[in-house]
Amino acid sequence: MSMKDERVQPNDSTETDKQLTSKVGRLFIRAPSPDRLGHSAHHHDIRSEGVDLKANNGMPLAHDASNHNTNQSGDRTRMDRNRLDKTRPGAEVFAGANDVRLDNVQMTVVGGDMHTTTVNQNFHGDTETREAVRRLPDPQGCSWDPDRTCIQGTRQIHLDEISSWINDDPLGDTATAGLFLIGDAVGSGKSALAHTVCQRAHEGGCLLSSFFFDRMNQRSTSTNLLAAIIRGLCNVGEDVKHAIGKLIVEDNTLASAPPIRQFNEIVVPICPLLPTNRRYVITIDALDELDEPDVVLKLLREFVPHLPRTFRIVATTRPERRIMQYLEKPHIRLSSHPLTGGLSHRDVEVYVRARLEDAEFGTMIMPELLNAFVAKAEGVFLWAATVLNHLKHTYDPVAELEEIIQNKSTYWREDDGGTKILDRLYLHILSKLKWGDQRFVEKYRLVVGALVTLREPLTATGLSSLYKPDNVSVYDIHAICSILRPLLRNHSRDSANQPVRLFHFSIQEYLTQRAPEQHRLNIQEHHTRLSRLTLLTLKENLTLSKIPVLGYTDGDWVWNVPVRVPLIPVLSRDAMAEHVWYATRFVDGHTLAIEQDNVGKLHERLIRDTFLLDPCPLMEATASIGSVLPIVELQKQALEMTGAHYDLEQNATLFYAMAACLHNVSRSSEAIPIIKQTIKHHLQKDSRELPIRSQQQLVLSLHLLSSCFLKLHKHDPAIKVSQKGLFIARHLGISKPETFQPILAQVLHTHSVILARLDRHDEAIKSDMETVDLLRQLANTDPSKFQNSLATSLQNLAWQLNRNGQTEEAVDAIEEAVDLFRRLATKDGPSFDPGLASSLHDYALYLDNMEQHADALAIAKEAIAIRRKVATEDNSASFSLANSLHNYAVFLDKSGCSAEALAAMQEAIIIRRELTLKNRPSFEHQLANSLHNYASYLNDAGYRSEALAHIQEAVGIRQALAAKLPSEFEPDLASSLHDHATYLTESKRHSEALKPGEEAIAIRRTLAARDPITFEPLLSDTLLNHADNLDRCKRPLEARGVFSEATGILRKLVARNSSDSDEETVKLAVNLNNYAFMLSHLPGHEEESIDVARESAAIHRQLFLRDPSRFLVNHVNAIAMVARCLNSCARYEEAATLAQEALDLHRETVANDPASFPDEAAAIILVVCGQTLANVGRAAEACGLVKWAIDVFSQDRSKFNDGLEEANRVFAAVSRLED
Repeated sequence: MSMKDERVQPNDSTETDKQLTSKVGRLFIRAPSPDRLGHSAHHHDIRSEGVDLKANNGMPLAHDASNHNTNQSGDRTRMDRNRLDKTRPGAEVFAGANDVRLDNVQMTVVGGDMHTTTVNQNFHGDTETREAVRRLPDPQGCSWDPDRTCIQGTRQIHLDEISSWINDDPLGDTATAGLFLIGDAVGSGKSALAHTVCQRAHEGGCLLSSFFFDRMNQRSTSTNLLAAIIRGLCNVGEDVKHAIGKLIVEDNTLASAPPIRQFNEIVVPICPLLPTNRRYVITIDALDELDEPDVVLKLLREFVPHLPRTFRIVATTRPERRIMQYLEKPHIRLSSHPLTGGLSHRDVEVYVRARLEDAEFGTMIMPELLNAFVAKAEGVFLWAATVLNHLKHTYDPVAELEEIIQNKSTYWREDDGGTKILDRLYLHILSKLKWGDQRFVEKYRLVVGALVTLREPLTATGLSSLYKPDNVSVYDIHAICSILRPLLRNHSRDSANQPVRLFHFSIQEYLTQRAPEQHRLNIQEHHTRLSRLTLLTLKENLTLSKIPVLGYTDGDWVWNVPVRVPLIPVLSRDAMAEHVWYATRFVDGHTLAIEQDNVGKLHERLIRDTFLLDPCPLMEATASIGSVLPIVELQKQALEMTGAHYDLEQNATLFYAMAACLHNVSRSSEAIPIIKQTIKHHLQKDSRELPIRSQQQLVLSLHLLSSCFLKLHKHDPAIKVSQKGLFIARHLGISKPETFQPILAQVLHTHSVILARLDRHDEAIKSDMETVDLLRQLANTDPSKFQNSLATSLQNLAWQLNRNGQTEEAVDAIEEAVDLFRRLATKDGPSFDPGLASSLHDYALYLDNMEQHADALAIAKEAIAIRRKVATEDNSASFSLANSLHNYAVFLDKSGCSAEALAAMQEAIIIRRELTLKNRPSFEHQLANSLHNYASYLNDAGYRSEALAHIQEAVGIRQALAAKLPSEFEPDLASSLHDHATYLTESKRHSEALKPGEEAIAIRRTLAARDPITFEPLLSDTLLNHADNLDRCKRPLEARGVFSEATGILRKLVARNSSDSDEETVKLAVNLNNYAFMLSHLPGHEEESIDVARESAAIHRQLFLRDPSRFLVNHVNAIAMVARCLNSCARYEEAATLAQEALDLHRETVANDPASFPDEAAAIILVVCGQTLANVGRAAEACGLVKWAIDVFSQDRSKFNDGLEEANRVFAAVSRLED
């Protein structure tokens, strides 16, 4: 501490000198020569810059507010300054002193006589103890830094654990100090955590000392660590500081003594003076940065228990073996939570987001790129921080980050602020290893070579089992991993089930690409080794006796028609030994990565046997664990490497069977390359030259390939392959009908489905009919074998007929299919229930299309009952159950059974929501369909808020789907947006309805441009609704434009429609009527409203003449609208004439049939008529008309509020005219 930082205490010797001087005048004491200073038990030594009073025992006195001295006789006397006689001139400096010795001291008394008194005060002892403390090293740059703490919100679980450990009392009276050790990999964020611990302890008033080792800081030594701890103790209190100083004064060598002496002779003796009501936290970071850590480790292991239990030491280190093994003691606790892995991913994301907020380019990083960056970091703070620091100095940070994530950035690899920072750290760790020990080097290359090459990490047990042929034991793996633990993620001998993995992918890159040759690993060499080891493992373990589920592609079923393909059994990871599972899963990747030059004879034989001669076990096993291996590529490589003779004929049946099994479970993309290989083999010759059996196999293989394309919606290649197979099958059917007619029927069936998908429906129906005729013949010959196929083909034919508008023929076909399925289900049991339910489902749909709603409901209910039973035994059948429930709800709604429709659709939603959660992309579309309909039913039932919630959910799903596949899902999205706007309109939320209305219009305009026949009617509906909302939002000019667009479309639709249907004509007439109403109160457009209203009235008159009962009300309303428009232009007489015509028609109709003219419709017309008649002097009559309308509207104010307000306004105006 510098002199300017000293503080003078009340009992300091300096203050005593001042008091003495003030009492006795000026006292000058000349300093003696150094060689004249005496140290005697009976003498006091007085120096010019302080007073050092020692008791007879020679020990320094403790600093205290009331110092005590021991005189020669041993009596204790308190210094009392008040004993100086204030009235007497002079000075009593040495009064009563005994054997005072003054060496070379000159005393001058000014202004009084000199007297003596007892002054046994420690004049200058504090200064000497302070000087002693200053002799301790004062290391710079080794303390904690608030700028290097963790980002707020990160490492919370780790900080909570440390905080709890610091504050918890150890059990028992004999408990001692404890050490909390954080041992984790390089770059895992240990130092940031240590700085944060220091910050929190400092804020809590319990930080005693912190020390951050750094090999680049020369002051970073064990000696300076002890100095920092001792200086921390000095800060506890002046009495502690004084006592430490006295210990050093007593033994001058302590200031520079070795750390262990200082600990034993300063730290331990001082502890009894420390307050016991607080904690003393010492933080030591980076023990591994010490080149010779033995002294510090010894202190932490053996001497920390000598400290009282109020001490808490938190230390961090890379988990080097020399450190971790040495610090295994009861008083040392290891952190429970690793700083890497799953827990760190969220923390790294928080850190990255915080850094990007402060970066200029932060807002340019899109969410997808940010997520990829966080994933690439793998929870490693050092890598993320290094990348972010590097990006600050790049020209285009976004492009650079993209290339870093894709491992394509040259600048990142070459920049001193890029990977070279990481490389230097890795090199430092590796350089400490014993590279002269050949046994270590040999195992290093085997074990670490495996770690950098494995496609998925293995436990030490699994790895040793895989490497058993190369004499690698569990002990070898743990030994190497213990040495290299700073480069590994959370490795521990005690965690048998924990995979051994490198800390970060950047270590793998360094070791295989940039490390010095002594450390570098040849990844090609290790792929070759792993290929050989995995093949050996498979040869020994992949047998039917050890894996009983194998063998499912074998059997007589393969080339049969029709065929029941077996399901692929699931082979879980737990069902296989770890190394066997790994070998099965990754043998292909390692083998495809090797080069031919590196393969030995044994390895060649293994490749030939596994991939060429007997690939069945491996193909079945890989298919069962999730993804069949790329056998075509592997066989090609095997042929190049081994030069073996190979005829695909020996594997043709296996390949067909495997492809069929894959296609059967909707894994058609995996099946395609396998079945193509079989076809390639057969097409090496002209198909007509092939043996009959080979021709049969070729046709079935082509059929399977076309079915795979169909499943993947690749209809163009599907039809080409199907046509080729159909051509061969027809030829074979003629030459050998008993063998090939079943095959031809199967090919025709699939061919018709493909044609339908290509919208070639006439051809599809023709193909279906041919299929049904063939199967009828076959079923007559062998009912048990072909009735199921016949029923399925009839169902398919019915579907095509219905789609083609031939619903009656469809019903005939589906009824026959239902009858066949019923007989099969009755005879052979539940296996045919799914087929029966499917045919009933379709049957109900066709009956509904024929308006036979009651029959449709009964059939749909039966389908639901069967599918509900099947779903209890097979969860996958719940999808079909939801489909039937959805349709059933639609049928109920059409039949007016609203409550039942709501219940059925709600159940469908529940099932489809569960399916969506399990397999999100596949079932979202169906869920949105049910939500859309459910919202409609809720709205019709008056549950508008619930309807809005469900339609909004449907919109959200359909928006996401349309973003991915616009052509497929935009029509449905527009429908949901239209309904959303409609429900908002009906809820009087007109301004909110504008946005979904605009979105629906934008989509439907685009669709109508591509397909006007289908989408122009829908566009006109949305435009009309939107125009009404604009008008109600006081935006009449915009509304006029939208009305005009809708009117133009409707005129086009009416002109295009050559049938007798009145639908588009009615829609045009109604729109014109509404358009006229809007124009009538738009300033400057009143005259235009008359023309529009007259056009509407003319169309309504034609409709009325064709069907008076249906169009009477609209006809009268249109006449009244013309009267309203004339009235708005002050053409009162013309308006009154038309108003009277409307009144006469209303009165005549009501007189004949009161029920034919609803009161609410009449009320609207009578308000217009009353308003018009009042302007021609018929106010009294008008009052009566409007008063009647008010009475009608008042019966349901919530429903007719707008009409009631208008009627009241008109009544008030008419009443004034009457008065």
